[in-house]
Amino acid sequence: MAYGLSLKSRLGFLMGLGVLVLVTVFATPARAGEWTTMTVDAEGPSGIYNAIAVDSQNNYLISYSDGIDDDLQFAKSTDKGATWVMTVVDSNGGKHCSISVDPSDNSYLISYYGANDLRFAKSIDGGVSWDVVLVGENIKQGRETKLAVDRLGNYVILFFDNFTGILRIAKSVDGGETWTSSVIEDVTFVADYYKDLAIDPENNYLVVYSDFQIGMRFAKSVDGGSSWTKSTVEPGVMSFIGAYIAVDTDDNFVTVYSNRVEATTSISTSSDGGANWSDPVDIQLGVDPYYPCFVIGEDGTFVVAYEAFDGAVFSLAVMTSIDQGESWIEESVDTGTEVQHSLSIEMNGDPVLSYSKDSTLMFARYISDTQAPTLPTPVLTPGPTTATPIITGTVTEDLNTVTSVEFQMDCPDGVCDASGWTVCTAEDGVFDEAEEAYICQVTEPLSPGPHTIYIRATDSYGNTTLSGSEVSVAFEVAAAPVVEDPEEEPASEDEETEEPAAELAETGETLVLFQLIYVIVVIIYFSMSRFFRDPRSV
Repeated sequence: MAYGLSLKSRLGFLMGLGVLVLVTVFATPARAGEWTTMTVDAEGPSGIYNAIAVDSQNNYLISYSDGIDDDLQFAKSTDKGATWVMTVVDSNGGKHCSISVDPSDNSYLISYYGANDLRFAKSIDGGVSWDVVLVGENIKQGRETKLAVDRLGNYVILFFDNFTGILRIAKSVDGGETWTSSVIEDVTFVADYYKDLAIDPENNYLVVYSDFQIGMRFAKSVDGGSSWTKSTVEPGVMSFIGAYIAVDTDDNFVTVYSNRVEATTSISTSSDGGANWSDPVDIQLGVDPYYPCFVIGEDGTFVVAYEAFDGAVFSLAVMTSIDQGESWIEESVDTGTEVQHSLSIEMNGDPVLSYSKDSTLMFARYISDTQAPTLPTPVLTPGPTTATPIITGTVTEDLNTVTSVEFQMDCPDGVCDASGWTVCTAEDGVFDEAEEAYICQVTEPLSPGPHTIYIRATDSYGNTTLSGSEVSVAFEVAAAPVVEDPEEEPASEDEETEEPAAELAETGETLVLFQLIYVIVVIIYFSMSRFFRDPRSV
């Protein structure tokens, strides 16, 4: 999570204690993936205090302090960190923030130190608008807050009360509208910055914190924060910073913290509910690690992000372990960073980070899967000569799930237009599995002649078939048959034999008619001739 002391004051404090900073060389194996970094807010100074979370749609969420106006800002990315939308949450201050997501409705929650008091903000519309509630009862409450949602849906904030010097929790049972607080530790030697909160599967509240008189301490509440039992993880006076706690897949409690006297980062485990803790194991690999953040993925992977100091500058690095801390892989994320950083896990188990560098809010994402889905050659139906063919095939993904298949026709010189893709459909209705049958329908009739169809696919990690690597199928649309005018079509044999007969019949009918008329005319003629020649006929 974010830390409140400036880089200069932290280094001065370390050197004042006479800490000897050692640089060691340690060869470590590399994972198959890679880290990529992106700028979130360059209008600095920003990100001095920051916290990151991932919602149920795998969107990235960052709360942070704007160093210009000291506003509490919220940044959200829905495209794997490529672009970010920023919103002002509270213009009255936003230091020491912590961000979480309510799993019941995907609402966004932020606890923070506002205008010298503890505050809580909630958004039910994806971060567009925020409701702010005053939580603390006194001024100077809320240094280095930690926020969690318990198994009953209650909101819990761990904070240090600077006004009284007491370590407390605040709890809301009505969605953040009202809050009550209870005391965890009332001694004045609790380090206000170095503490963490987690909820175990049985809804017990777990807290680790640094007590400068005793050492690294653990507190547990089985009654929703009303009472607490405590134990010591590791004794030491004025020794420990950067405490974090998580629950592993075997329900063991695991804490990671830095020993600033010995310049090491250690891990300790409790398998009996926090009553006893294993001897701390130094997980230092390369240069000396400070201010660790710690999370455990759903697959049991331990992830620690920390600032590695080489005697001159800090660099942000990450260590991962797949064997519950027995061995570690170390990777560099960015150099020249500042101390403030926060760590979370996205839905596929890969870590994401928010951090500050050169007074700029930054984001880092580990990409374990860099390969697009595999596309075998598809099939065209009902045939390659059809002007509106249907393309069918199967796409497979090794590590994640297929999210889309698209096609494009006749890309010039094999280079497809980035905006010219048409979406195909999944045979089962939705792309959400590692193997999917797909159907692409060409709806605009193709002209006769040669054509090529190009197909690409995208997985749930955002990997899309690279331009020029699409699977393609070349085919030719046949020319349509020529349809002549029926009046100009040559007659068939039957028509040729039938037409003369018809004409002959018409000729015979005409001849008979003329003959009949002729007979009538002759009869009339002879009758009239006789009448005029014989006087007796009068």
